[in-house]
Amino acid sequence: MNEEQERAREVARRLILGGVPAWAITWSREGLPSFTGEGPEVSTCGWFGGRIAASGRACERPAGRGTEHPGIGKCFVHERSSGSRAEGAWLVAHVIAVELDVDPMHGLLIAVRRAAAWSGFYHKKMGEARSDDDLAPGGSHRHWVEDAERSTAALARYSQMAVSAGIAAMLVQRAQVEGEQIAQALNQAIGAVGLDVELESRLRSALRDALSAMDSPTPQPVPAIEAGPASTP
Repeated sequence: MNEEQERAREVARRLILGGVPAWAITWSREGLPSFTGEGPEVSTCGWFGGRIAASGRACERPAGRGTEHPGIGKCFVHERSSGSRAEGAWLVAHVIAVELDVDPMHGLLIAVRRAAAWSGFYHKKMGEARSDDDLAPGGSHRHWVEDAERSTAALARYSQMAVSAGIAAMLVQRAQVEGEQIAQALNQAIGAVGLDVELESRLRSALRDALSAMDSPTPQPVPAIEAGPASTP
């Protein structure tokens, strides 16, 4: 982790002290975290400098607009201009960490591993299609296509954030491999016993629960956060 990433981690930690709106994070049915940037209390980018400072007003774009973390952090214009991509990644890491009661680095790796597991699972289900028509809109396997696209996009997004945050690429790759191994084992089990739709649905729920249990070991302590105003960089 370089000096800029270390600084970004500390900035993110201090900003979290001021509290992150509850709407900033939601969870998919697979247990994947998502930042949508939607809700009645959407915050703004808040960047203050340059021409904006001259106007006396901070940036009023929605927080995280155009970035990998909509709903939190700077907008794409000011994230790019201030070189603070790592800051947005660490903000996401801290919010996940608070939700799951783990350390921030582990929080991002959890997102990577879960997304990799579901992406592998859904791609295997797509492979069971008998023809391209099954994968087309209205086809019998179309829902697997949509699920695969969604989980693969999440995998790419969280992997990139982990790298931007300065988490070693080796650790990110390891989390991806672990997720893929989980998916492979599950798909092999399904194929071996020929589950019907209802049982397969129950097994998917079991996978979600197993991933959650796997991601909740005795956590490394998260630094205590006391209520107070957000600090600025």
